Amino acid sequence: MSRTSWTHPLALLRGAAEGEDIRYFRSLLHLHTHAAPLLAAGLVVRADVDHPTCLAYTATGRGARFHAQHLAGTPTTKANYWDREPALVAAAAELARWCEGEELSTARSAAHLRGLLRAAFPGEAFTVRSGRAGGRAAREITVAWSGGPAEEQVADVARPLLPGPDRRPVGRVRIGGADLPVTPAVRAVRLIRG
Repeated sequence: MSRTSWTHPLALLRGAAEGEDIRYFRSLLHLHTHAAPLLAAGLVVRADVDHPTCLAYTATGRGARFHAQHLAGTPTTKANYWDREPALVAAAAELARWCEGEELSTARSAAHLRGLLRAAFPGEAFTVRSGRAGGRAAREITVAWSGGPAEEQVADVARPLLPGPDRRPVGRVRIGGADLPVTPAVRAVRLIRG
């Protein structure tokens, strides 16, 4: 999931953990959109209709732990002003990590792709290399081969590592007491059929 700002999901989580889910909002516009990654990460649940102060969401135990670790003692202004508060900017970055998981390095993504290619095309020889750190191609993987499968077939195997709707997690990592997805940090896969 890619999002411009984690400020409003953070505001929803903070309010839910403090017992009033909409406390840090000026408007309820897109409230459920802000809640989606929190629900998926198990940080909030839908509030009971009889809840005295939460309109839509309450924090889970995991959400309360995130609040205690990252939000205790931070300013209590509305979310629209949080981009000026370093502690809240850091908390939003940590929330993104909890919700999206970790990125797999390009080198490890290349090794993962090598395994996928071996499984998809047994007996075929592939050279799979990751880009050099710091350069323009730092998050690029190059796949070279001769003969064997068509370029489209190799592209189909590589597609889940690339940004976009087909990108899939390639594993899981334990962060903050929960298993989170590991997503490849690859921007491009160059295919060179010799």
